[in-house]
Order: sequence, then structure tokens, then C-alpha cells
Amino acid sequence: MNQYLKMFEQMGPEGFSAGVAQLAPYFSTIDPLVTEIRPGYCEAVLKNQKKVHNHLGCIHAIAMCNAAELVGGIATEVS
Repeated sequence: MNQYLKMFEQMGPEGFSAGVAQLAPYFSTIDPLVTEIRPGYCEAVLKNQKKVHNHLGCIHAIAMCNAAELVGGIATEVS
């Protein structure tokens, strides 16, 4: 079993998400919650909060790209 998948199963979503943010601090800027991981798939929740908003008051495109990079990287690691 992949080490990241094992960590997710042992730590749970909140613990794993906090751990990822410590390993790669850039991801902590969006407070992601990784909710599901399996080979070829990763799902995360990006909260609609002010710190990820753009000047129009909606979620900034780069915050969404950051979340996409996170889930893409994790999905690749566990596959």
C-alpha cells in the first residue's frame, strides 16, 4: 500500500490534510480538507472563506488551481 494512502487511513481526513499542509506549506494557504483517496482518485474540499476570495468576493482561480494541484499530486502518488 502506498505511504500516503496508509497515512490517510491512519490519520483520517483532518489529520492527513494538516500533515500535507506542513509538508508543503503552500497548500496551507487554502485550508484544504482531503476527504477521499484511492488509486487514481483524490477528493478535497476548498472552503468558501475570505482568505481565498478575489476582488469580486468569490473563490480566486489560483486558489482553485492550488486545490487541483494538491488532488492531482496525491492521486498520482497513490496510483
